Amino acid sequence: MKIFLSALIIALGSFTTITGCAQEDHSIHDAMAQTDMQATVPLVHGEVKKVDKTAGTVTLAHDAIPNLEMPAMTMSFKVEDAGWLERMQPGDHIRFSAENVDGEFTVTHFEPDE
Repeated sequence: MKIFLSALIIALGSFTTITGCAQEDHSIHDAMAQTDMQATVPLVHGEVKKVDKTAGTVTLAHDAIPNLEMPAMTMSFKVEDAGWLERMQPGDHIRFSAENVDGEFTVTHFEPDE
């Protein structure tokens, strides 16, 4: 009986160690996937044409957006952070990333273009 209990304790200890390793590897995979996704979302140049704080949108004349397979044009985008609209003014030149978020083209990052 003592041998059986010892074997059971060792087996459970091994399972816990294996499970812990699997969780650690999963988090590393998530971080790598996020880095890969960031690398595929390019910054593009745009000029702010209109800011609509009520609708939570900004109208941009922008260069082609490769990750959305979108040619250069002028169009409105939702913004990920409504606070950004306070920092955007018509005529501003920016660099931004846009993605399709829940079926809406959305600015997911922006910075002044200097």
